This record gives sequence, structure tokens and C-alpha cells, in this order.
Amino acid sequence: MAEKLRSLTLITPAGFPLAESTVVDLFHMYPEELFATLFNDPTNIGEVAGDPEDIDVAVKGYEEASTTARLVWERRDDPKMPRRLRRVTCPALVVGAEHDRLVPDEAVDAYAAALPSAEAVRIPGTGHALIVEQPAAVAKAVL
Repeated sequence: MAEKLRSLTLITPAGFPLAESTVVDLFHMYPEELFATLFNDPTNIGEVAGDPEDIDVAVKGYEEASTTARLVWERRDDPKMPRRLRRVTCPALVVGAEHDRLVPDEAVDAYAAALPSAEAVRIPGTGHALIVEQPAAVAKAVL
């Protein structure tokens, strides 16, 4: 794998099997609950929510929800993930939120522990949508 990847960066990764931990089921949430789960600072919601009366915004939202459902509807984690990650030999960075209410905080630590050459970084003052809440801090961590 080292020949194919120079480095690997994961941001608020999901899919790692965690004992005693559950990922929140976003398919059972109303929009306001979902935004409260994704964002640490609700004033950032306007940057991504868009105008609900705009048909293009509604179509994009449907497409994103459909893609998410295809990826995680039946299985929220991959039991083969820990074994697969051990084969990644390039340097890795796992970026997590300070208060992730969607994916358990332990996921960042589990990914970093499973990757042989990984470092974990948490972005203060953020929820799962940390790229929206603190884009400069995330970019600085990645760079």
C-alpha cells in the first residue's frame, strides 16, 4: 500500500467497530435534531443548510441523504477495518472533533491506534461538522 499512498488523512471517520458504543441513527432525526447533532455551534448551520424553499437545495439534500443511506443503512461499521488499517504503512493523520455527537469520540482514537504511523488531532470547539465550524483550524492540522 505504501506505493499507492504518500499519506492518509481521515476526518471524523466512521465505520470502525467499537465495543459498547453506538453511532447515532441520523435517519430517525428531524432536521433540527440532525443539525444539533452535527454542529457544536448552531450558528454555523446556515452555511450548509441552504434555503429549504429552493428546489435545487431540496434535490441536493435528497441526493446526499440517499448516498448516506446506501453507505450506512444496514451496517454502520466494518469488522474487517482494524485488519485492513494495519496494512497502511504511510504516515496518517486522524482529525476528530472536540464534541462529536454523531460518531463516538473513541472512533478517532481507534483509527489512530490501528494505523501503524498515525497521529490523532482534535479540533477545539467543534462537532462532527468541524470542516464547516473551524475550516482554518482543520486546514492547518492537515497541512
